Amino acid sequence: MNKLIRYIYLFVLAIILLIVFASSNPFYNNFRPSPIISNLLVGILIVFPSILLLRKIKKEVNDKTYKKILIIISIITFILQIIIIRCIYFYTDWDVKTIREIIANNDFYHNYYLTKYPNTLFYAFLLKLYYSLPIIGKYYFPLLVFNALLVNISGVVTSLTVRRFTNNTKAIIAYIILIPLVLLSPWINIFYSDTLAILLPILIIYIYTKDNKKEIDYFLIGFLSILGYFIKPTVFIVFIAIIILTIIKFINKKLKLTLVQTITLIIGLVSALVLCKGSIYLLHFVPYKNTNSFGMIHYLAMGQNDTTFGLFDEKDVYESDKYGRKYDLDKAINRIKQRSIKEHLNFIEVKTLLNFNDGTFAWGYEGEKFYYEILSDNSSLSMFLRNYFYKDWKYNFIFKELMQIIWLLVLSLSLLAGIKDDKEKNSIIYLSIIGITLFLMIFECRTRYLYCYSPVFVAAALIGLNNLTNRKEEERK
Repeated sequence: MNKLIRYIYLFVLAIILLIVFASSNPFYNNFRPSPIISNLLVGILIVFPSILLLRKIKKEVNDKTYKKILIIISIITFILQIIIIRCIYFYTDWDVKTIREIIANNDFYHNYYLTKYPNTLFYAFLLKLYYSLPIIGKYYFPLLVFNALLVNISGVVTSLTVRRFTNNTKAIIAYIILIPLVLLSPWINIFYSDTLAILLPILIIYIYTKDNKKEIDYFLIGFLSILGYFIKPTVFIVFIAIIILTIIKFINKKLKLTLVQTITLIIGLVSALVLCKGSIYLLHFVPYKNTNSFGMIHYLAMGQNDTTFGLFDEKDVYESDKYGRKYDLDKAINRIKQRSIKEHLNFIEVKTLLNFNDGTFAWGYEGEKFYYEILSDNSSLSMFLRNYFYKDWKYNFIFKELMQIIWLLVLSLSLLAGIKDDKEKNSIIYLSIIGITLFLMIFECRTRYLYCYSPVFVAAALIGLNNLTNRKEEERK
């Protein structure tokens, strides 16, 4: 069964890479420029990946040195994160602005937006909790520092996870790859569910892959999975992957969960559910009269839109609001049925490009006025960093190309993770990536959703790099 999971994983990654490298679809090129330069550079990097450097490393980094290096680079990275935030931070519009205004006006009674998008309620509670804090709650900057800290910790946990799959050297490389791609990404300036939840998928995987799990580990898996669901529903994909693997192990008689372990897992799930539901209750939120929320069927219908290829569509929102879920389900089914085989292939091609062919995770594409109000000063450093990070500013093309190179290298190495490994431990990585890919291909198209799973992709990339270096060493022997 582990082989079957690995083969499915290989197929999914191979299709993604084939489309990303080979496609020149006119719709995608009109919507978002194709990074031809990046593709060429990545092609070169894949032929001679950082293996050349690794082959020169004769001595493996010991545990003590690994810990020292990880502590030092994580502290330096955190300082750099604070500098970047201070130089470029701003208020954005879209959902972030809407929820901020709801909290500022204490507008929870019969609120239409929160009724339609109940998945934002726990985020609204967390934001309101921060703004209610004495002294510090008056300022936006400390919130972003906390945001950056969460992202930084996700890098540390990714490194520790990779260490469990490979060795100390690869674990350090994992953190280094994450620095430009994730840890110093401008997304740390947006306090929203993507950054709030980024730690959870890789942390759940880290706990799950422990060799001798104790009762507390089962509690944490359940607790963090539900907590993640209330912050960012896609986090729950990892828990679904764990359930699938657990069922497989039961069938193969390779796992025996004790009653205590099962109970602690359930207690973890229920505890998080009570905590999140209770927190939302404290908002004193009252749904809008005679209005239903947008459920998964709405996002399914939008995800199968042949005009936008799954991107946000105002018409779909209007029709979902007016006609309800039965209409959405019929619309989604009809959209799928009416496509020819050629149209299906084209749909998959474009949606794959929209989801996976952007190393910035669609930075700057949300809302009508992404940089709604710039809060940083106009010092030389601030202007330089804004020119580099802000979409369509002077040096932003360098940022986009660099992120694309790193991201495509990560995707390419991730494929190699499934080349020869049948280890049960690796299956959680495979299934998590398969799961988030299927979610993005079936439901609403959002490149930003991949940011939360980027540490998991980097972990897969380092497993792939480990496979490649080990093979080179075997050939030399």
